[in-house]
Amino acid sequence: MELDYDGGLIYLIIDGGVDAFNQVKRMGVTKEHVKGNAGIAFDFLFQYFEQYKQLPGLEFVVKRFGRDFKSIDTTLEYTVQHIMKRHLYELEVSGIDQIIQALETHDSELVRKLINELYEKLNEVSTDKAYKLKSMFQELDVVLDQYHATQRGESGIELPWPTLNGWCMGLQPGTLTYFLGKPSTGKCIDGDTLILCGDGVYRTISDVVERKSDTVYTCDLYNKIYIIKPSDYIFSGIKNCVELTLLSGKKVTCTPEHWFAFSDGNSISWVPLENLKRGDKIAMVDRSYTKITWDSIVNYHAVGCRRVYDLSIPDTHCFIANDIVVHNSWASIIIASYAWLKGHSVLLVSPEMRISEIQERFLAINTELSYKNMVSGELGTPGEEFLKQRIQELKTLNYDGLWVMDEIEDMNPSRIQAAIHDYNPELIVLDSCYDIQMEKGLTRIENMPLLSKWMRELGKSTKRPIIAMSQLTDDNLAALSRQTKWDANNVIEMEQTQDMLDDKIMKLIPKKVRRGAKIEALTVFWDFDQMRWHELNAKPADSFNDFVNVNAKQGSNDWI
Repeated sequence: MELDYDGGLIYLIIDGGVDAFNQVKRMGVTKEHVKGNAGIAFDFLFQYFEQYKQLPGLEFVVKRFGRDFKSIDTTLEYTVQHIMKRHLYELEVSGIDQIIQALETHDSELVRKLINELYEKLNEVSTDKAYKLKSMFQELDVVLDQYHATQRGESGIELPWPTLNGWCMGLQPGTLTYFLGKPSTGKCIDGDTLILCGDGVYRTISDVVERKSDTVYTCDLYNKIYIIKPSDYIFSGIKNCVELTLLSGKKVTCTPEHWFAFSDGNSISWVPLENLKRGDKIAMVDRSYTKITWDSIVNYHAVGCRRVYDLSIPDTHCFIANDIVVHNSWASIIIASYAWLKGHSVLLVSPEMRISEIQERFLAINTELSYKNMVSGELGTPGEEFLKQRIQELKTLNYDGLWVMDEIEDMNPSRIQAAIHDYNPELIVLDSCYDIQMEKGLTRIENMPLLSKWMRELGKSTKRPIIAMSQLTDDNLAALSRQTKWDANNVIEMEQTQDMLDDKIMKLIPKKVRRGAKIEALTVFWDFDQMRWHELNAKPADSFNDFVNVNAKQGSNDWI
């Protein structure tokens, strides 16, 4: 049975995504080369990509054209070569037939003309065509245009920090910018904390991290408790810790900023320990490890510096330590909110946080009310009334343009690209990007290079700036450092030592900046008590209290 190379090409393009599409273009394939219904489908793929900057799904194309496009178990290169060689043969047969007919007329000029035409046609088609080179002298004026734009102070989408905007000329279309949190900014527990492993043995978290093979218990806070293998085993250094004691007598030692599952009786949310108080209820598991229970905080107190560890858990982002459920971003929400304030539509993708948690942070930024007081229910009457007023204003004015894709199962590129296609945001912010799975079953080290390349291509294909947030943990540090060197336009490390945490400041360190002259570390406030994140010794960024946003859209209640 003869292979369907034309249908196979359609399958390979869609299956290979943007990289395969661009490779086919470079090899010079056009709709004239692809036969039958597949040729029409090929033309459709090009038109679809021109309009949406991405490719449709295979199921959609199959349904549209009423035929199945199947894999023929050949590579893309081999399939293209076969199609192009077939086209060359057809050109040769047609051209030679015309030359033979011209020879019968004894018209030597016509014969020479047809021979030259055939020669030119055959030269235009090459199975080895790889890339059309560009002249150094083509469109040189673009350099002058960029210079004048810089001179006028024009830049891409603004970040909240003017110095950072100066480094990279804002967030330029098609660029990828990494914000990388160093391990010292992580949230961790003491190395002697006991973890019940999947084999039924209690081990200290330090042993679990050293072994790098144990499974642990996790839960989704809706009484679903199960065993899972961490995607990362992390030693986070030596940090100041506190000891938390519950009414049941259970204890856990952790950093003050470590998150716990908190219930106010109506809803469940993740809250840093330092924002909790005596009497607050946090999640535990019963002795059989089959259901969630709730226990009250008796007290917590400082115990000095300890060696601390963490586990990165897929999907739920929490694990059970000393029978207590513990959680494993502010920068992404600050950047997304600031861009929205400046009139840009934004898609915020957060694999770790629920929409309610993101909205809580957004409103703290928007109102400049203390986040610590908001999550602990201590705003006071004036603060609570102001919060109610701002929420009512946002709902009444029908604001639009700030969309959220929150924690969902199987967060993958296809879902993100579909959201970009449907909502067409000007800025795309990927929080905790390491939780976006390129393929099921990959380790984080295997996933990161593919993810980084995909984010780079996403920026290029959508002509939108991409912000990616990630933690520089031990297991993904090597993969990130190699890949970001190639894929990212800008790389900014976020560093916060214990002293800086106490002083409520953060250091932004440029590791790679594509454009910009003076490059040095930048220190900013990182204070969510007073909601300050502007540069030290600089005027705060535009206040959210007196904002007017151009994204107000009448008739829409989908404001976030």
